[in-house]
Amino acid sequence: MLFTKYFKHFFCVFLLISSILTESCHAQIENISIGEEVTMDRLYAGLLSTTGFFGEESGNSNLSSIQLGARIHHWIVPGKLKIRSFGVVQFIENRDTKYFKNYEVIFTPKENFAVHLGSMATPTTELRPNPVTWQSQVVTNAERLIPGGKPGLKIRYDFTNNLGLTLGIHNSENKATPHLKISYKQFEVSGFLKDDKLFSAAKLRYQNGYLIATKSDNSIAISSIIPYSKEYRFYIDLSYSKEGQDLTFGEFGFRRYFPTDHLIKGFLSLNYNSRFKGIQGGLFIHI
Repeated sequence: MLFTKYFKHFFCVFLLISSILTESCHAQIENISIGEEVTMDRLYAGLLSTTGFFGEESGNSNLSSIQLGARIHHWIVPGKLKIRSFGVVQFIENRDTKYFKNYEVIFTPKENFAVHLGSMATPTTELRPNPVTWQSQVVTNAERLIPGGKPGLKIRYDFTNNLGLTLGIHNSENKATPHLKISYKQFEVSGFLKDDKLFSAAKLRYQNGYLIATKSDNSIAISSIIPYSKEYRFYIDLSYSKEGQDLTFGEFGFRRYFPTDHLIKGFLSLNYNSRFKGIQGGLFIHI
């Protein structure tokens, strides 16, 4: 099967990365030095598998995916000017392969001021998990509704350590789309205007969890990861259609996380999914 081939690729890459991290990085997946000016600040490999049962359409909820990626930055002028790029590929069982790409030049004349130019995350996209992290492979439906990165110009200014503003102009379907994000401590709110329609998103982060909500012309979505203990977290993910005035997506359950002091990390999960009208069990591992 096609996915078996992908799994073999994942296993080979997994062994290679494990060897690199174990011997030279002590199980770290960040800040791997490639030279004096080049650093691989993120290296990611993950495997997600879900199994459906006790439902009307439980067979359709069986899914496996593999995600591999790396992000590198190259300092042209140390501390002032750098190039940052990442590449991520996601193999999903019986679905099209997904790719995430980024290439941007970042100019930081001051510590609290930065100018980004290239193909990058928009200020609104920044509320989604970065593709070179484990959170992106288990992204919630509410997060998934936030559009991905676009070519453009982005400016970030931090007034204080707690208060920041990010502005962006990005090309979306050959239209210049303005974006805005305001961040205060662990709270972020962002949005963009396209064809006189506003899309907005807000995210509150807290220890071992978060709450995120998105709003568009036709729908409202909300999801939350709620810590119960160091190992267990509950989560809920809902979408509501204003046009149809009904719930279009609903999922809730819990995750049992593995200890974080090992090379292999991840969790086991159990949840109810309204789309498949049944129970899903999940296994997720990553390094």
